Amino acid sequence: MVEVAPLRLLATLAAEAPAIPVALTQRIARGTNIWITHVSDLISRAQTESATPSAQDPQKLASLLVTCWYGAIIRRKVEPSLKAIDEFLPYLVGTNVL
Repeated sequence: MVEVAPLRLLATLAAEAPAIPVALTQRIARGTNIWITHVSDLISRAQTESATPSAQDPQKLASLLVTCWYGAIIRRKVEPSLKAIDEFLPYLVGTNVL
């Protein structure tokens, strides 16, 4: 059985963006925006449920998290000995979100 990890795929494709067709880079950007929206919604929900003052914009926090995750995925490809990313992946990425 093949594990589906859409965010990992998006990060890998984003790293190759200069070498791939424009139509595909636009789809990558849309996929990234979907992930940012989902994460932003979760952050907003957590802020509301915990009565945390929302001093930080959930959209900006989500963008930061997804961007950092992209960097971590690319770093993992460069240095395969980094196992922490693989261990964290199931908690961040669902199987059929996109």
